[in-house]
Amino acid sequence: MMDGVGLLDFAKVVIGAGLGSGVATLVLAWRKHRADGTYLAMRLAVNFEAYAKACATFVSENEHPEHRPDEEFPDWITTLPGQPDLPDDADGWKALNANDASAVLGFSMAIKDAQSVIDAIVEYTPDGIGDSAQEEAAKLGLQAWEIADRLRSAHKLDPVTLRFDYVAQLRRQVAIASQRSREEHLRQHQRLDEIYQEPR
Repeated sequence: MMDGVGLLDFAKVVIGAGLGSGVATLVLAWRKHRADGTYLAMRLAVNFEAYAKACATFVSENEHPEHRPDEEFPDWITTLPGQPDLPDDADGWKALNANDASAVLGFSMAIKDAQSVIDAIVEYTPDGIGDSAQEEAAKLGLQAWEIADRLRSAHKLDPVTLRFDYVAQLRRQVAIASQRSREEHLRQHQRLDEIYQEPR
């Protein structure tokens, strides 16, 4: 039979063992949670990098489109690459940072918006198809790349090594589009000034 001191020591051992077991369980659960998030982030990063590359390919192929003699406009590609694959990984999605998950899930809307812009140009001002398609594809590609980079940074994943720097190509295309937009804006202002200065 235990005396008071022995009982107290036994209670300390039991409580200590219980606490130790509980802490160990929590640590293991936290590590699994983090690993789930990291694995999903890696898969998403690769998929979004592939999407950025697909956009760069879109831009390259539209730089020198075929122009058949019987057609008014060149045969531009006007359908943007489809949405990157989103893995079916419930534990991984729960472990992913909410802002990162929002950026990933919201990307499908960015694709739809960009495609709507191109479709409207095709319908109403087809002479601007080439420039519009290039700009929208380049912007989407950069957005996809930034999401992938954000996921890699957040989960301490090594950066991807590129044999061909298609990201620089996308940035150049966005810069060209921005310059073109500024020039068009200036032309419109100049034209308005000319209209207002014409004698009435």
